[in-house]
Amino acid sequence: MKDYMRHAVSSLVAIVAMTALIAGCGQGEKTGSPDRESSSSTDVSGTSSPQPSSSDEGSTTKEDSQNMNITVTVKGTDFRAQLADNETARAFRNRLPLTLSMEDMNSNEKFHYLDESLPNNPSRVNEIANGDLMLFGSDCVVLFYEAFDTSFSYTRIGQVIDPERLAATLGRGSANVSFRVS
Repeated sequence: MKDYMRHAVSSLVAIVAMTALIAGCGQGEKTGSPDRESSSSTDVSGTSSPQPSSSDEGSTTKEDSQNMNITVTVKGTDFRAQLADNETARAFRNRLPLTLSMEDMNSNEKFHYLDESLPNNPSRVNEIANGDLMLFGSDCVVLFYEAFDTSFSYTRIGQVIDPERLAATLGRGSANVSFRVS
């Protein structure tokens, strides 16, 4: 009976471990859940950006719609980007300027886990475009530099307007990527 219990417990532990490994947020696919341990952020200005008050949430002002353009800088090269018209993009913009040390995943995306969550409303996007700037979960900023199909859900933050040189500029491995309001 003791051997049966040990075997049952060992089997259960193995099943749980395999399930966690296989689930791993889909890391076996072309895109996946980035590793939380490998990135850090630096606020370029050295100060905290003002956060909107609760009375500002949910309202779109003329200033909001006019300031939805940002500049993404990689290795001294500027890329213009258009932010989405959603709460996530506005919250991201309110944190700018920001420089993120972004790690590479699957040779098609750079990612960085923020210290704090952003508002999110993920949906299954089905297709990723070169230059998509997305939020995975509530705190992982992802900049895609290759187009592909995906089964993952993201919240759109924005899109690099002219992303043709983005992959070559980002290169392999990690990259420091700066974001600022244009």
